[in-house]
Parts: sequence; C-alpha cells; structure tokens
Amino acid sequence: MDGLAFLFFLGLFTRSKQEIKEKSGRLKGELSEGLKNRLCVEKCEVVSSYLLIRSALMSITQLD
Repeated sequence: MDGLAFLFFLGLFTRSKQEIKEKSGRLKGELSEGLKNRLCVEKCEVVSSYLLIRSALMSITQLD
C-alpha cells in the first residue's frame, strides 16, 4: 500500500510540474505578446507626435 501511495503522489507531482511548465510557457507567450503590442503602440504614438509637429511647423512656415 505504501508503494501505491508513493506512485500516486509521484504521479501528482509529475503532473503538477508539467502543468506549471505549460502555464509558465503560456504566460511567457502572453507577456511577450503584450510587450510587442505595447511597443507597437509606443511606435505609433511617436509617429503621430512627429506628424503633428511636422504639420504644425508646415502651417507656421506657410503663415510667414
């Protein structure tokens, strides 16, 4: 009976360890995807700021 209990808990530990690996892999994927999205948003903000400044400068030079 003790051997059976040992095998049972060993199976639970192995399964738990595998689940932890799978979940951490998914979290890493989600994190990297989130970082990619954030970088894309920041790039878009920089480009839009550049275009806004450029259009403002163009309108100022046209007034002169």
